[in-house]
Amino acid sequence: MKAYWSETRPNGKPVEPETVCWIIDLEDGSALNATYGASMEEVLQKLAIQNANAQIALVRRAAAPIQPAAPGTPPPAAPRTSLSADERMQATLDLSNPAKSGEAVIRLVVDQTGVDPRQQAIQIFANLCMAWQAEHPEFYPHAGNKRMLCESAGRKVGGKVGLITKQMLTETFQELQQRGELFEEPQTLTITPPVLPGESQVQHVERPRGTRFATGARSSSFSAPQTAQTRTVKYTEEEIRTMPEAKMRRLIEANDPDYAAACEFHFPQQRTA
Repeated sequence: MKAYWSETRPNGKPVEPETVCWIIDLEDGSALNATYGASMEEVLQKLAIQNANAQIALVRRAAAPIQPAAPGTPPPAAPRTSLSADERMQATLDLSNPAKSGEAVIRLVVDQTGVDPRQQAIQIFANLCMAWQAEHPEFYPHAGNKRMLCESAGRKVGGKVGLITKQMLTETFQELQQRGELFEEPQTLTITPPVLPGESQVQHVERPRGTRFATGARSSSFSAPQTAQTRTVKYTEEEIRTMPEAKMRRLIEANDPDYAAACEFHFPQQRTA
């Protein structure tokens, strides 16, 4: 592609007096694209607005498939803030300044259309990140990890998030992972209580360690032979065998006397000497 100022139109006829012409030749056999104006500044302004409108169209086309349908009545649009005559004139003058032309184009486009290309680019980048995260379950979605990933990828493109791709996010993630800069997902610690004799590996019963249980009466107080007295405990054998581990652990840590007495009663083979 080449572009140049021309004194003739694409059809070969001369440009009218006090008119300038900017030609864009795609060099692909298509027709020449000519932009006319009363001055170079006017032509540059037209080119900037054309370029911005083209970028907005591309942004909308890319964002359309992934934007959810708005439920119900859409909220009212925020009131637009138009440029004053002086601000519009200054932005037009800034088009010829390489250091200010980019910002000037955006201000003029927002003024004319009410659409900020920067906000559109940010929304597309956010959708890109969500799609990338769904494809990479190995990425721990900690807030700090998301921030480091976006900032590191943004630095590679000078802050122009519209240039970031999924491949770039993957490469940045791998780099951060190799440097050990990402937060790691906490591991769940599983504690398996000891199994009583005769218990299966599915049913677990845990008793306090080092605790001795006594009846509170001396053996000499009973005459033999004598029928054993019926003893009532709070938990049945079935309740202990099927008790959830979390509840069992709480009772053990609290040294619950009812639980300890029930274990002593139902599992006498575990009684300590």
